[in-house]
Amino acid sequence: MSTSHTEQPAILVSGLNFLAYLGCLPAIAAHCHATEEWLVGVDKSFELTIGSNSPIRSRLFRVPAGISHECRSSGDLGAIFSDTPMERRTGYRKLYDVEAELIACFKALRLSEDSYGRTAWARKIGELVSIPLQKQLDPRIQLAVSRMRESGNEMSLRQCAGIMNLSPDRARHLIRESLGVSFRQFRNWMRIRNMLVLVSAGANFTVAANEVGFASPSHFSQTFAAMFGISPTEAVKQSKSLPQVIVV
Repeated sequence: MSTSHTEQPAILVSGLNFLAYLGCLPAIAAHCHATEEWLVGVDKSFELTIGSNSPIRSRLFRVPAGISHECRSSGDLGAIFSDTPMERRTGYRKLYDVEAELIACFKALRLSEDSYGRTAWARKIGELVSIPLQKQLDPRIQLAVSRMRESGNEMSLRQCAGIMNLSPDRARHLIRESLGVSFRQFRNWMRIRNMLVLVSAGANFTVAANEVGFASPSHFSQTFAAMFGISPTEAVKQSKSLPQVIVV
C-alpha cells in the first residue's frame, strides 16, 4: 500500500535567497513572519485568516512581512519564505500567473524519488518566487540583508548602520519602513532559517541554538512559535519526523 502525502516526512528546501517547506500542518495559530511568505495549497485550497478579517480560501497567497495571519489546511501545504525582500504592498492579491506552476512544482518535489529530480524542482520553486513583482528595495537595504546573510546572524544594528552609511536610529527606521519588521525580528528570522537547516541535518537543538545566536533553546522555541504560529516540538510532531533537507 502506498504512503499518502500527509504520512510522508516534510521537506525543507534551503536556497541562497529562500527557504521552502512542504508538509502537513493542519492548524497554524496567528503569527507574523519577518519576510514575505508564499502559501501554496498543494493538494487543495487552504483557509487563511489575516488579522481580524473573515477567513478566505485560496490555493496561493502572498503575505507581506509583519502581517498577522493564521492558516488551516487538510492537505499538504507549501510555504516559501523569501530572503530577498521587495517593496511592501498594501493589500493582498492572488498570484494567478504563477499559481499553477508552483502547485505543479511542489507536487513534483513530493513525487520525485531521486535527489537530482528533487533538487531540480526545488530550484524551480526558488526561481518562480524570485520573479520581480515590483521595484526593488533601497540598495542600502539590499546590501544590509546580503551582509547579514554572510555574517552568520551576528551583525549588530550599529554594524548594519555602518554598512548602510546611516546613523543607528535612521537605519532602524529605514529597515522597519522597508521590510515591515524590526532589525531584531529580521535577524531572528536569519537565525531560525540557519537553525532549521542544522537541526534537520541532525544537529542537537541546544548546540544549534547556541551556534546561530540564540541565548538558549527556550529562547529559540519562543521566537519560533511567534514567527510560525506553532512550537518546534508540535511542528515535528505534525510533520511525523524532522524534515528531509534539500540544499540548492
